[in-house]
Amino acid sequence: MYTQNRLKAHLAAGHVAFGCWVGGGSPTNAEILGHAGFDFLLVDHEHGVGETSEIIDTLRAIETTPSPALVRVPWNDHVFLKRVLDAGVQSVMIPSVDTAEAALAAVRACRYPAGRHPRLCGGGRARFDLRA
Repeated sequence: MYTQNRLKAHLAAGHVAFGCWVGGGSPTNAEILGHAGFDFLLVDHEHGVGETSEIIDTLRAIETTPSPALVRVPWNDHVFLKRVLDAGVQSVMIPSVDTAEAALAAVRACRYPAGRHPRLCGGGRARFDLRA
């Protein structure tokens, strides 16, 4: 099922977005912060102490709140990016993208091949099409 990216719509409308970084791997803390009125929550998996296996639980907790989630991945790795997107996050922050080649690799990792839908790529929670 397609879900509108609320953060993207907010920014496209010209609004400033105020967010909060979530570290520590606690879905409970993420849920509490999600009800605090932030325009987004950024779940940090580059410097945060959370484990990859906790991303889905944290995203589930944030989904119960008005705040959309972003995940900051540890590095520009196509396998990790696909796993995070398959977990259902709509927005990612990719650190250390400082060349055109690195930017192109990040974009390619985040898009599904032409003619394929995220659900056909193994993502049980993926609910959007990144080709648009």
